Amino acid sequence: MTGKQVIFLPLVIFSFFITRGINLPYVGPNAFNFNIYSIIAHNYNKLGLISTKLAPIVSASPALPQHPVYYLHHPPLFSVIEALFFRIFGEHFWAGRLTVIILSFASLVLIYLIGYRLGGKKFAFFSLLIASLLPAFSMFGRMIGQEPLVLFFALLTLFLVLSNTELSKKSRKTYLFFIYPSIILGTLSDWPMVYFVLSLAPYLIYKKRFKLLLSMLITAITTALLFLLYIALVNSGLSDLQSSFINRSLGEVLKLQYWPFIWAATILLRFFVYFNPVITLLSFFFLFKLFSQIRSKHFSPKNMVYLGLFIFGFIHVSLYPEGSFGHPYWIYYFIPFITYSSAMTLLKFSKNYFILLAVFLFSFFFLLRVEKWKTGEIKANIWRYDLAQKASNYLLPYEKVAVNENSSMDIDILHYKFLHDIDVKDNNSISDKKYRHYIYSCTTSCNVRDKNLQYLILRYDYKKLGSSQGEAYIFFLKEPAIKSKLDKIRNASDEKNAVKEALIVRERESIFKTIYIYIKSFLHLPQI
Repeated sequence: MTGKQVIFLPLVIFSFFITRGINLPYVGPNAFNFNIYSIIAHNYNKLGLISTKLAPIVSASPALPQHPVYYLHHPPLFSVIEALFFRIFGEHFWAGRLTVIILSFASLVLIYLIGYRLGGKKFAFFSLLIASLLPAFSMFGRMIGQEPLVLFFALLTLFLVLSNTELSKKSRKTYLFFIYPSIILGTLSDWPMVYFVLSLAPYLIYKKRFKLLLSMLITAITTALLFLLYIALVNSGLSDLQSSFINRSLGEVLKLQYWPFIWAATILLRFFVYFNPVITLLSFFFLFKLFSQIRSKHFSPKNMVYLGLFIFGFIHVSLYPEGSFGHPYWIYYFIPFITYSSAMTLLKFSKNYFILLAVFLFSFFFLLRVEKWKTGEIKANIWRYDLAQKASNYLLPYEKVAVNENSSMDIDILHYKFLHDIDVKDNNSISDKKYRHYIYSCTTSCNVRDKNLQYLILRYDYKKLGSSQGEAYIFFLKEPAIKSKLDKIRNASDEKNAVKEALIVRERESIFKTIYIYIKSFLHLPQI
């Protein structure tokens, strides 16, 4: 194979894995993000960028509401780009994911170009191949959110900085011109861009480019402050953003006994799962060597870059303990460090083809296994989308609807895809005047002997909705109950529950699932 064909292979591998399940509904773990950013993008197109003043509105409304609900935890650049993709391709699940997939693919190309700057052609190829085989890169890289956008601008900024500092003076000005727009756009993508710029300090200080470092920090901080001012004007203060920061930093994880050890074990476990055990160990070996060299004051430009990339990922997970504990994708910003550090270690075995082949084959099959598992998590929740779709058929366009507190229906997708604002209400607190419908849903067959459900059945007319797993009742709050339905539904439900209980007795958990449940329980994790 020629050099170009060899480089083409990782691009094909990455393209295959990152597009898996591209048109699946936005359900399953972390689907809230997919739906919230997509309804913001929908509203940009529906209500107009000028009318909304670029404010991220999450209200489901045919016109600009008098008192819109905002989601101002993050800058809005991602949703603006997603709105553009919706405008071009239509509002499809795959169009939403395509937004981040293209950005992730661009980041992969930048990983190669930066690797070429740092260590030449062979190192760049090793980095490219490793990155294409990281489960975190393909799976989190297609998750709708700011992370792929931030990583793209972070890598672009690093590439421009390396080009500006390493090339001749004649070539520097061209790259310098693009550094600042990249930082501005990265900061308008999300807050981590600010501490990415800070993480470049070791390299720029070593290169004695103090003015460049200072001007970059000023650019990032000024952009962030201007957006904070914008939030304060739109939302009459920063209280919502402050509570978001506190919830992600000082949440439930800090209440756990020995929480630092549980938190560290969780992050380590996710490294082994989403970067694979072999690549993780290769990276840790390099990290140990890197710290040893720094303690011995053996510095080099490359080591300062690698140190900065590690600092970037470390700041992100440690600044928000609750966020990084509850969300696996928060390790996403470690991808550049993991890629380059493991590639540096593998270079030592560049002439041992057996070891290289073993590492890459293991990485490929490990990625296949993790990909199947994570895609399966989404497919296992499609029934929630089915229930939401069936319920929406009974609702008026943009109708506000109440649901039960433990609703099994995916209310996020009912909000975004079917454009209904949702209130979570106890059955005793619903008002016939405020709502036309109340949806009561369960993960299996609903128990009609439950007093809450009986109260609704006896009071209102309803329609029972089924799916492959759960079921729901949509109650028509303007219509009185047809009481003869109660006995029929009770008998049918008791019969169905008896069958399900018999199946549950016979069902055996797989070893993988048993271990998974045990680890989640031991570490108090919402998800691995």
